Formats: sequence, structure tokens, C-alpha cells
Amino acid sequence: MRTDFVPFAVGLVLLFALPAGAQDHAHHEHGGATHSPEPMTANPKHTTAHHGMMLHGLDGFPTFAYDDRRAPKPPMVASPPVHPGDARRGKELAYASEKGNCLACHVLEADGEQPGSVGPNLSAYAKLGRTAAYTFQQLWDARVHNPRTAMPPFGTNGILSAQEISDIVAYLRTLKQANAPSRPAPAPGRNFAVAGEDLSLADFYLDQGKALFEQVGPNGKSCASCHAGERSLRGAATRYPVYDRAAARPVTLDERINGCRASRMTLPPLAPGSEALNAVAGYVKYLSREMPVRVAAEGDSARRALSRGEGLFFKKAGRLNLACADCHVTAAGRWLRGQRLAAIHADGDERAVATKYPTHHVGRHELGFVSLQQRIGHCQAITQVMPLKPGSREYTDLEYYLTWLANGTPMQAPTADGYRDE
Repeated sequence: MRTDFVPFAVGLVLLFALPAGAQDHAHHEHGGATHSPEPMTANPKHTTAHHGMMLHGLDGFPTFAYDDRRAPKPPMVASPPVHPGDARRGKELAYASEKGNCLACHVLEADGEQPGSVGPNLSAYAKLGRTAAYTFQQLWDARVHNPRTAMPPFGTNGILSAQEISDIVAYLRTLKQANAPSRPAPAPGRNFAVAGEDLSLADFYLDQGKALFEQVGPNGKSCASCHAGERSLRGAATRYPVYDRAAARPVTLDERINGCRASRMTLPPLAPGSEALNAVAGYVKYLSREMPVRVAAEGDSARRALSRGEGLFFKKAGRLNLACADCHVTAAGRWLRGQRLAAIHADGDERAVATKYPTHHVGRHELGFVSLQQRIGHCQAITQVMPLKPGSREYTDLEYYLTWLANGTPMQAPTADGYRDE
């Protein structure tokens, strides 16, 4: 089993902020195991400091590691406990971000703040005529009803106990008043600040990156010694990640920078994901500002690497059994609690997302200046997948795919997220 997982945590406010968008389907048996149920549970800067609570138990579920051959647990048919559920307790569980967090994806009562629209509106669920047994199964493991669901298998994967699910079922069966909160239309234009244009924290990292670019190594050379003048590197960053035939894999801009530091400047490599390496990469990308991305995938080997990255984007993993595509393809444009999910696909409004990184990320967490691979790791921690380290082969293949999606769009890095709320 791979050991290069990043021990990485995020606050519980997003612990179960997940797309639970299961539509109700006609009930049928799906060949899963039958079980009489029982349970399990686990500020950040972009460091590798260990926060065990968040990651506790995640090593029992599939990851993105290529040598992790485990499949998600099979769909499980379950029976409700004998004791009836407590509707009052069920509402608490449904609203609690560290428990059911149903509000992340569903509209419930009018007092539910920032409900999501990833899943169906449940505010009048009692009028749908669903049985308690059906509803219990939907929460325990919705894959029995719909194999392609994005609804996490709360019972099968030990997120909620049988009694907790029974309590939520009792609560849902009290909901009779339709509630349809309005959502503001997304604001036009970009929702991030660009260094050199908007005077944000991204400018601080741009200055830091330039200073490191001009740093002289023991042999008296710097990046600027070979690349005198900003124009000499104009357009270079738009080609990365680039497939390297000698290495037989994609190579990122970060790797190329570290290679030059070692071979041309006799300087030690900068740690993947470090603020320093992100700052240099951000500066080099700044030198290609507004130039179109042109990542190539020529030849069978390069196309296979691209296909691997795409496969990871669509791979179900972790305790919540989610894929990147569940949020950014299937549920794209819908709301996850207070955030609109970006459409990251060939026709999506955020297909150019890779061009924004490195970025100073401010969402519900202050992450600092992060690379695209660190943002992937953060998303995985949120959706309860054990993250890998920046620079891993898997994350590099995924970066290759996401940057290839951005082909033809202008380079914008470095940026600062959270510039304007939608």
C-alpha cells in the first residue's frame, strides 16, 4: 500500500459538505448484502502537519493511488431498527455539518441556512408517499436504488449509525411544507483577483517569486542568468505539464523549476507544495499572462497519461464514495451549501480552472498560496478521501488532464480566490 499520503485536515464545517444528490427511483433489490445495521467517524495551512481526527478511518477506503486496488464497498441492503426514530433528534442530525449535513445538498425547512440544490428538494418529503423502509435504505445506501447516485452510503461506510439514520427518517416524514429558497444568479465575469491587476495577496507572492527567480546559487547563477529579461520565458509555462518521453510521464512546471535549480544553479530543490516553490511557479506563469494554454498530448504514451488523469477525475473514492465529476460534471452549476459548483468539463464555465493556480485560496478555510495539486488534496480531504502528496504521479496525471481541458484559454496565475462571492 502507498505511504505517500499527505496527513492533512480541514475544519469540520465542511466535513460532510458533500453532494448527496440522489433522485428517488423505483425501489428494487440490487444484489447487495443484507445487513441489520450498526457505526464510525476521524485550520489548515497547506502543510503536512498531522491532524488525525479528520483523517481517522479514511485509510479503510479506496484512494487515488495507482497501487490501491480496493473497490468501494458493495451496495448493502439494510433493515430499519426495531425502535422508531426520534424526529427531533433527526432534525439535529440532518442540520449538523459533522453528521448528516443534509442541508449541504438539500432544501429542508425554512430555518435551514444556505441549503444546497445538488439533491432534490426535501421540504415536502412527507407528501411523496415514500415508506419508512425505502427512506431508511436511501440513507443507508442509495446505490441499491440507483447505482450511479452521488448520495454517500451513510450506513454501509459507517458515517451514521442505524439509529441515527432512523431518526433522520422520522424527521423527513414530518416535512409537509414546500420551501423553495431563491438563489442569486452568478455574478458575471471572474470571481478571483489577478496579481498585477487587482492588488491582492497574490501580488505579495508574485514579488516573492520574482525574488526567488533572481536568487543566486553557490555557482553564481540564478534562473535569471539563463532567462534574462521577462520576454525570454514568455509562453513557456503554457506548455506545462509537458509529456517527457525520457521520463515516460508528464512533468510539471514545478519539477522543471527544481530540475533547473539542481542542474544549473546547484541549489537544493524546493519542497513540492511549499510556499517558495508555488511562488516561483506563480511568477513564471505570470510571465505568460494572457497567453493561451497549449498542453500537448501527442503520441500513445502521452494520451495514456491523459486518459489516466481523466479516469481519476471520474473515480469514486473515499468514505463518501464521491468522484470529482460528481460535483463538477453531474452537479455542475448547482449549489453546495453556500457555494456554486464549478463546471469543469470541455463545455463548462470553469474548464480553465487550472490556469488560476497557484492561487491564494480563501474559502471557508485560509489555505494560503496553494498549487492545483494542493487544491485537489484539499478537496479530497473535504470529501473524505485520503489525500496523496503534491508531486505524486497520480496528482500529476490529474493536473495534466485538468490543464489539457484549459487549452486555448488564457493563463491567469497567480491569483487570489474569494475576490467576489457569487
